[in-house]
Order: sequence, then structure tokens, then C-alpha cells
Amino acid sequence: MLEREFNRGKSVVKVSHWACCKEEHSDGGHHYHCSVKLNGLKKWVKVKESIQSIYGISVNFSDKHDYYLSAYRYVTKQDENVVLSEGHPNLADSQSPVTKKSIQANKRKSVERSQEPKAKRKLRLSNQDTAKFIRAHKIHSYTELLSVADQRQQEGLDDISSFVFNRTEKFLRELITKTWDMAGAQDKIERQKTDRLDILIKFKYQEPCVCNGEWLTCAKEVMDLNNIDVAEFRSAILENIRLGRAKFRNIFIVGPTNTAKTFILKPLSVIYNERIFENPANHKYGWGGAEKTSGIMLQDFRWHKDL
Repeated sequence: MLEREFNRGKSVVKVSHWACCKEEHSDGGHHYHCSVKLNGLKKWVKVKESIQSIYGISVNFSDKHDYYLSAYRYVTKQDENVVLSEGHPNLADSQSPVTKKSIQANKRKSVERSQEPKAKRKLRLSNQDTAKFIRAHKIHSYTELLSVADQRQQEGLDDISSFVFNRTEKFLRELITKTWDMAGAQDKIERQKTDRLDILIKFKYQEPCVCNGEWLTCAKEVMDLNNIDVAEFRSAILENIRLGRAKFRNIFIVGPTNTAKTFILKPLSVIYNERIFENPANHKYGWGGAEKTSGIMLQDFRWHKDL
């Protein structure tokens, strides 16, 4: 049975010879010992599973013997009723091989090597790890990333520099952009869901403007100099913000150079930021994306047949 299962399949490793004996138990039971010599190395798991599946016999394998003679002596012991395979050599009076000590030493070293703790491979930074690093260190450009990587390398930390040298410049720039796009995605969605007038009101109650109110004073002066009614102008702006763009709801400011035309509407660009579409590019697709914004602001806009 053992020989048949070991020889099963296309493997060139076959059984050379074997010995088997029966060991009686004091309670009347018994079990068998068997030594098997192969002509090469072979895994035992499939043989064990095959015997269990086909014959319902549980077989335990042991490799504590360094050579076949040692296993043979353990199996036979003092038992005279030993069954040998055909052509089995007579090992009754055989001496231990002269290479016994070297075999034992090699096996001992092999066991020791297998028990030695393996050196842990240094984990490389993933894209997600680097993205977290970029956010934590407020890195917004490719040059800033290189600078931080160089500083860390000089301090003996080569994690970021290793990541940088193993990626292209294009990839790193995209990673920085994507990191901050993701960081601001939730706020951007919330802003898109917020009404234009609500954004204006919310902005009003934020921290005081850095101009300390000087903009309003200057804006009123500009309108007074140009005979523009402040209340009427304010109402026109609020109507456009509240109702949105439509026919007859446009504000058109015209005048010569350096007359504060851009200055008057500049706060809207600051308040609505990415929700404002400004001057289109000089090609026929320059207006792409304008339909998704809350407002359109054209500074120094001149008619062109291609736009």
C-alpha cells in the first residue's frame, strides 16, 4: 500500500525498498512501523491524504532519522517478524555509515536555520501613506516634496526619497493634486449643495475682511464718482445671486482703463471661488464647464468670432 501510493503519479521519485513490522499493545491492540527509502526527495502530504481517503488509515510520518539504516533499526527493534520489500538488502549486521556525523550536523544546521527569525523586509511607502504625509506636512508642489524628501534623507530617513526616486515627476505631481482634491472634495460638495445666497450670508459672518472695511469705502467712492446709485447696484447684484442667470438679468460694467471695473466685482470671485466661471480660453471649446457654475464673470472681455 505505502509503496503503491508513493509511486503513484508521474514523479520520478520512487520507493527503493521498505521494511515493516507489527507492534502489539498491552490492551490487545496493535499498530505498524514502516521504514521507507526513496531514490529522491518527495513531499509526504499527498501520500498521507491519499491513504486516508482510499483506505481509511491514518498514517504519521517522521523525519527524525538521519538515514535509512537508523529508521530500519527503529522499525525492526527486537521483532523477528519483519516484512521486507522484494530485493531488500540485508542490513542486520550493517554498521552506521562513515558520514553519520556529517549527516547529523547538516540536519542540525538545517533545523537551526529554519528556526532563526527571518529578517523583516522593510515595507515601502504606499501611495496612500505618501498622500497622508503630503497632507500632514502641507506640501502643495513638486518642489516642496523634493525639499522635504532631501531634508529627511539628510536626517537618515530615506522613506520619502525612496518613494520619490521610484516614481516619475508626472506621477508625483498628479499625486499631490489628487491628495488635495480629495482633501477638499467634501467641502466642495457641500458648497455645491449650498444656495448662492446662503454662501454670501455665511461668508459675511466669517472672520473680518483683511481690508478692515476699506473696500466698501472705496467702492462707494467709485460709484459716487460715476453717478451710480449704491442701492440700485446692490439690488442688481443680489437679484442675480438669488435668481441666477437669465435673460435681462445681467450686469454690464463699461468704462475706460483703470476705472475700477474689475475692483467692483472682485469680492464675488473670492466668495464663490470655483463656482464662478471667468474669461474663456481663446478657442471654440473655451466655454466648457460654464454651465456647471453658479455665475459667469468676464473681465476685459472683447468679442471674438471664434468664441
